Amino acid sequence: MQFKTIDNKRNIGNNIELLDTTFIPNLDCKLLDIFEVISGYEMRWDKISFKYYNSSDYADGLRKFNLFENPFSLNVGDLIKIPVLEELQEMYTQDKTSLKEPETVRKNITLTYDKNRKNFLDAKKKIPTENTGETTIKKNNDGSFTLAR
Repeated sequence: MQFKTIDNKRNIGNNIELLDTTFIPNLDCKLLDIFEVISGYEMRWDKISFKYYNSSDYADGLRKFNLFENPFSLNVGDLIKIPVLEELQEMYTQDKTSLKEPETVRKNITLTYDKNRKNFLDAKKKIPTENTGETTIKKNNDGSFTLAR
């Protein structure tokens, strides 16, 4: 499955709009797992993709879903959310009409700090190795996750 293609980009006049996004993360999707990066998997989104989906094609999607801009910033101990494959596939857009016009996007660019990412990283730091009364992540039978104390 090839997602990195200009076929999904819009044509504006005689030009292809290369800045169009072809991936829109849905942070509320159902998770398959939360993977703690171990030695041998740091900076290797392709190996994580292959581990869960038997294909390295979803490496870029996993990186974007977890809000990592730099693919080389994946370190041992990081927690990576692994979405269900079907939901990850739906995040790749084929609908060119739903995207904003590039002029609008460029005029309204503002830098924001992602509070969800900060909260996710803060929670990761608080996961204890033994029950100390702190918040822990519990995997339910249906594949969802809950926070437990």
